[in-house]
Parts: sequence; structure tokens; C-alpha cells
Amino acid sequence: MIGSYLRGWAALIMARFSDSPESRRRLRDAALHAQYSGAERLSARLERSAAEMAASAVEEFNREGLALWDQGEYSEAAVWFRKAVVENPSDYQALRGLATSHHQLGNFDDATYYYYSALGLDPNDVEIMTNLGLALTGSGREQEALDTLRRAAELEPEDPSVLKSLSYSLTYFDEFGEAADVARRVIDADESDPEAHTLLGDALRGGGDEGQAAESWKRSLELDPSNAKVNLALSALADDVSDAETTIHYAEAALELFSAEGNIEGQVDSLANLAWGLFLLRRHDEAEEVSQRAAALGPEIAAVWFNMGLNRIVSGDVSGAKEAYGKALEVTGLADMKMHGIDDLEALPEEDQTDDAKAMLEWLRQEYSERRRALASAS
Repeated sequence: MIGSYLRGWAALIMARFSDSPESRRRLRDAALHAQYSGAERLSARLERSAAEMAASAVEEFNREGLALWDQGEYSEAAVWFRKAVVENPSDYQALRGLATSHHQLGNFDDATYYYYSALGLDPNDVEIMTNLGLALTGSGREQEALDTLRRAAELEPEDPSVLKSLSYSLTYFDEFGEAADVARRVIDADESDPEAHTLLGDALRGGGDEGQAAESWKRSLELDPSNAKVNLALSALADDVSDAETTIHYAEAALELFSAEGNIEGQVDSLANLAWGLFLLRRHDEAEEVSQRAAALGPEIAAVWFNMGLNRIVSGDVSGAKEAYGKALEVTGLADMKMHGIDDLEALPEEDQTDDAKAMLEWLRQEYSERRRALASAS
């Protein structure tokens, strides 16, 4: 009994001077020892002190995590939220913070785990349920994602954030008709919601209705002209129908916006579309300059090199075209080789089907066939 008291008081004194995981562990160990020794009052006091210290630590860890999360420091925030979860595995704020931190970092499997843990504490938290559905979407877990988001929409049928998340995931999983219907529900409630018009355009484009998709995206831009992705989508849509002037118009707008955001991937995509529009207008020198900028920013993007090669072969720079196509083959997969290499050369107008262009096409076809055979042999 005396040993238990001495051990307990030592743990309490240590905790007063050092609020650390080690001191809290010692308090809990001392409480167990006191309980086994029959010193129940001391055990209760030690347990209470350990719980108070743990609660204080969890509060501090969560405060640090939230501050870092608000600054966009998601990796560092996750460290603090994880400390809080170690102290209290059922702390809702810590689980929520850890889930959203991983979500922001694109760690969808980890985010899913912690969202499920938080949802276990509050099964009807629609915000957590919605975030879980999006994380499951990012992980490609279609049925779980859609079931979760549909459940959230049942609980909050008028919540635009829930409906927009559902529409996004439906489009992601090629459920274009339902995705469009859900987006229209948001628009019916608030016609001035630009994101809802964007989502409707995405669903319509996926379903093959390019004309209505363009109208939805244009309405989105009327409401929010600063949306770089919508400008890029309209540029790509115009590109598909060889509307060079429109391609250039929206590509230039997207490029300016992505540049302001510091979004390199968006800049490369915008430059690629801009170069293609210039190519269609046979403004080859300008297309070359833009393609060079795209290649400098995204040397790993095969389409950039294929487009550069096509522009060069049409403008008569055969050696330059060979170099660009060679760069493309260093980074391309079979799909890009077919779409941006072979198909584009085959689609050249008759006046551009020179002997050099035909020779380049034959070379790419041989490379494509050899790679397909090698892939088949490897499998």
C-alpha cells in the first residue's frame, strides 16, 4: 500500500512539472498499481489527473492542427491531429481534422479510414458523409462512393454542396444522365450558382451533348469569369470541332488564369490547346513558339511533343519534326501515340500529306506495332 502511495504521488509530482506523454503514461500506470493494491481513492485521483491532462493535450494538439490546416500546411496539420488521436482515439475533432488533412493531400485511402472513424461517432454527420463520398470517389470505389453520397442527399435533399458532390461523383463514374439531373436540381434552386452550371456542362459533355455542355459552361463563365478550368474545357471543346478561333480565345483566357494561380499543369494544357488552334490557322511560327513554352513547362507530356512534331512536318522542318516525335516517344504511352501521333498525321488534309509526312506516319505505325507486341509478350 505504501509503495502505491509513493508511486502515485511521484507520478503526480512529475506530471505537474512535465505535461508529456511519458508523464501521462506514468500516471495511468500508477493508477492501475494503486487499484490493484486496494488504494481506490488514490487510483481514482490519478485516473482523473491523467484524463484531465490528456484532454488538455488533445485540445492543444487540435488547436495546433487547425491553425496549420487553415494555412494550407496539411502535412504538418496531420502530424498534430495524429497526436490528438493517439491521446484519444475517439476524439471527433481530431479524426475529422486528420481525415480532411489526408483528403487535401490526395491520400484518399487514409482519408477514407478516418472519415469512417468519425462517422462511427456521428453516423448522421452529412458533411463528413459527403467528404467520405468524395474520398471514396478519389479511390475509385464507385458503389461505396455513390451509396454514401446518395444517403447524404437523402438526409439533406436541399443542400447544394451535397448535391454538387453527388453530381461530380456521378460524372466521374460515367453516370451522366443522373449527374445532369442532380446538377439541374441545384440550378433550379439557385440559377446563379456557377459551379452547378459547370457540373451540368461536365455531365452533358460526358453524355455526348457538346452543344448544351458549351451553353452550360458559358453560363458558368458569365457568373464567374475567373474559372480557368471552364475556359480550358471550352477551348478543348472547340478544338474537337476544329474551331480554331474559339480554341485560341478560351485557351488564352485559361492560360492567363492558370498562370496567375501558378498552376503548371493547367498552363501546359492551355498552351497545348493554343498551339493547336494556331496550327489549324497555319500560323506555324507562332504555334512553334507556344509549343516550345509548353515543352519547357511540361516535358513529360507526350501530346505537347506530338503537336510540335506535326506542326514542324507540315511547315517543312523534317529534321525538327523527327526530333520532336522522338521526344514524344520517350514519354508516351500507346493511347497517346495513337491519338496524338498516328491519328493526327492520318487526319492531315490532302495538301499536307507529303512524302515526309507519310514516312513519319509509317515510322510511328511501326513503333506502335512493336510496342503493342512487346506489351502482349510481357503479359
